[in-house]
Amino acid sequence: MANTTPLFANTPLIGHASPSATADAEYGSTNAPAHAVLLATAGANGSKFEQIECVGTGVTVAGNLIVFMYDGTTYWPIDNFLVTVITPSTTVAPFSQVHTFPNLVVPSGSSLYITSAVASQLVAVNAYGGSY
Repeated sequence: MANTTPLFANTPLIGHASPSATADAEYGSTNAPAHAVLLATAGANGSKFEQIECVGTGVTVAGNLIVFMYDGTTYWPIDNFLVTVITPSTTVAPFSQVHTFPNLVVPSGSSLYITSAVASQLVAVNAYGGSY
């Protein structure tokens, strides 16, 4: 039988984080990243995220910022941002990159984490979604 009652996020959920100042070498692995930082935790009935943005907060260095989904046991890499070198000024905007997702569903009991493959990456990461 088809679902005749669409399911929509009920409560807005916004997560904010900045990566650890220490580089993490677990790129592309399901090993626990040693310096992962919590970005957002799913609600009691799960959550759906529609957008994650990465915004420079100073001079950025070339490297990857990795987004993991942690299910309570394993860190699963789900996305990454390729950060470029930008020195913001009165005439140069800081680094900024947005990824949108039609289906980034995070089950109850799971969380989103971020980590950087380079040390001292000056960025703020924001996740926008809602909980069911």
